[in-house]
Amino acid sequence: LLQGSSRLPALLQARGKVLFSFGEPIYVTLEDLRHLDELGERVRKAMLKETVLTPVSLVCHAFGKDTSLTLTELYERMEREKNIAYKNGYKMIPGVDQNANPGYIWKLAKPHLAMPWRLRSILKRKGDTINVVKPEIVEYYANTVEHMFE
Repeated sequence: LLQGSSRLPALLQARGKVLFSFGEPIYVTLEDLRHLDELGERVRKAMLKETVLTPVSLVCHAFGKDTSLTLTELYERMEREKNIAYKNGYKMIPGVDQNANPGYIWKLAKPHLAMPWRLRSILKRKGDTINVVKPEIVEYYANTVEHMFE
């Protein structure tokens, strides 16, 4: 791309980790093929079970429909929802276990959600209050993990 250059354009620089898991194999019989709707539902559930809870999705889901929370309220919701996800058999990204405190999880999510130098600043902190700037993006991230809380 930039021959001889040791600097990569900003778009090509590493931004985080990609996590992917195939999970347990699903074996399909001829009988399963006769009932494609049921097979599709089995596959969908198996795929959802492999989803991990990321700091960004946890923060966004903790907001719910609210557009403003104090940091204390956000931390309380994050802790509650993290525990529900674990109770339902889901896990967080590697390196963040069930005992991780909400402040640490917020620290991991903040560069992706609330940094003013990012073009996509989604949340904005004013004092002890976090305000949603782009509710459609918060809703998108929250929806990716909604099944963990059902």
